Formats: sequence, structure tokens, C-alpha cells
Amino acid sequence: IELAVLIAIATGWTCLNLGKPWSKLLWTGILGCNLCIVWMLPLHNGLSFPDFVKKSFSPLTSLQQDAYKALEMIPPTVAVSTQNEFIPHLSERTYIYLFPEIKNSEYVLFNTHTQRFYPFSTQKEMRIAINKFIKKREYQTIYRSKNILLYKKINIYSE
Repeated sequence: IELAVLIAIATGWTCLNLGKPWSKLLWTGILGCNLCIVWMLPLHNGLSFPDFVKKSFSPLTSLQQDAYKALEMIPPTVAVSTQNEFIPHLSERTYIYLFPEIKNSEYVLFNTHTQRFYPFSTQKEMRIAINKFIKKREYQTIYRSKNILLYKKINIYSE
């Protein structure tokens, strides 16, 4: 699609510089055809342009709402370990780790049904790692929904 846009603009610019009376009509036709092509062809994510706009401005899903609730519970200055999909939402922190790396993380955030399981090879590997983490009992659950889990480090020195 990107090449089609450049070709249409170059052709239109050439037509306008020809100075012929029909050049503006030709430019309008080429631009109109190009807009129809962009409107109908799927974008890089497989959605058509109208579907992309509809999806972009639709209400949040329950999964997204749950994820935002969990993210809001994490203080802005603490270290966090999480999955790849949450890294952009936490990127302004000093310490952020890609699970299974935890280091000094005070919070650990999971989406248990994600289809993006990097750095693991499969979703099954990811779930095994999450279960191993839970069995260590070094963190306590502070938020749980259908797919989102948020854990906070248990402070053994607290009174």
C-alpha cells in the first residue's frame, strides 16, 4: 500500500505540472482510486481500515480493564518483573525485568492466557514458569482476575 501512495502522489504532481486542463481531473481521479485501495485493503494487522478505526475507538475489553486495574496498583518507583506485553506500560521505571528474570522486583505481573509468551517458546513453557514462581511463595497475590495476576514481594522483616 505504501508504494501505491507514493506512485499516486508522484503521478498527480506530474499531472499538475503538465499544465493541461485535464490534469486536475486526472489527479483527482488517481487520488480517489488510491483512497479506495487504502480503504479496502487489509492493513499490517489484517484489519481493513474501517475495522481498524472501529477497533481503535471501541470500549476496553474486560481483559484490558483488568490489566489497567493491576497496573494502577503498582507504585511508580518500585521494581517490576512482567511479561513482554506489559513492558511498554511500565517503561518509565528505573528497574523493570522481563519475566522469568525477577532480581529485586517488588511486584510481578502476569497475563496467564496471553498469546505473546516471549521469551518462552510456547504458552505451556510460560505457564510452567509462572507455576514455579507461585510455588516459591516469596510473593503474595494482591490482585487476581480471570487472566491477570499481580503479586507483591512478601516482606519477611515487617512487623
